[in-house]
Amino acid sequence: MEDNLGVEIYDGDLNSWEICPPLPADFRSGNSSQSLCSGLFKERFYVFGIYSGFVSSFDLEKRVWSDVRTLRPPGVVMSCLISCGRELMLAGLCNDVSGHSFNLWRVDELTMEFSVVAIMPSDLLNCLFDSDGDDQFASLKCVGHGNFIFVFNEEHRRNYPACVCEITPYSGECRWRRVPDLPEPVNRFHKVIGFCSTIPIHRILGSEVV
Repeated sequence: MEDNLGVEIYDGDLNSWEICPPLPADFRSGNSSQSLCSGLFKERFYVFGIYSGFVSSFDLEKRVWSDVRTLRPPGVVMSCLISCGRELMLAGLCNDVSGHSFNLWRVDELTMEFSVVAIMPSDLLNCLFDSDGDDQFASLKCVGHGNFIFVFNEEHRRNYPACVCEITPYSGECRWRRVPDLPEPVNRFHKVIGFCSTIPIHRILGSEVV
């Protein structure tokens, strides 16, 4: 029997870790880095099953996990829960009789009800992948910050292509575009990690970085 995944919170002021209740039993250990994603939204830490659609949130004040619920729109192959601006968003790949599509949904954090916000143009989706098998989409990853949601492919043979959707506040208008390719030559990365931050890179690496 597999153990539940442990959870710890780091306190930067005290330079110490606090052991918290583990993830609910629905989230098994195993290859969690490929099967789970997470996000911080309104003082709650969300954990989401990329393929299962299971979702639970950790109350950072009360230090308790919510009941596990399922967030899985019809036809979804895989999806990621993202904190984007003032909204909780779901980004995922769907497969139906008309083929594959990559959709964005707005999620109500109280009811877990969802509504479609945008669909990636087919030409951009095609630039991310070059075959029709569902297994190819295991390399798809998403990350969001502010009004932007980035979608990228971890496969080296495609030179890690990426797209971005910019969501205009209040109006909800969405604009998709492709992110420029990495400069040649592109080395093969052992692991690709996508993240967004408001902290300038020179604050982290030092003022000599340009």
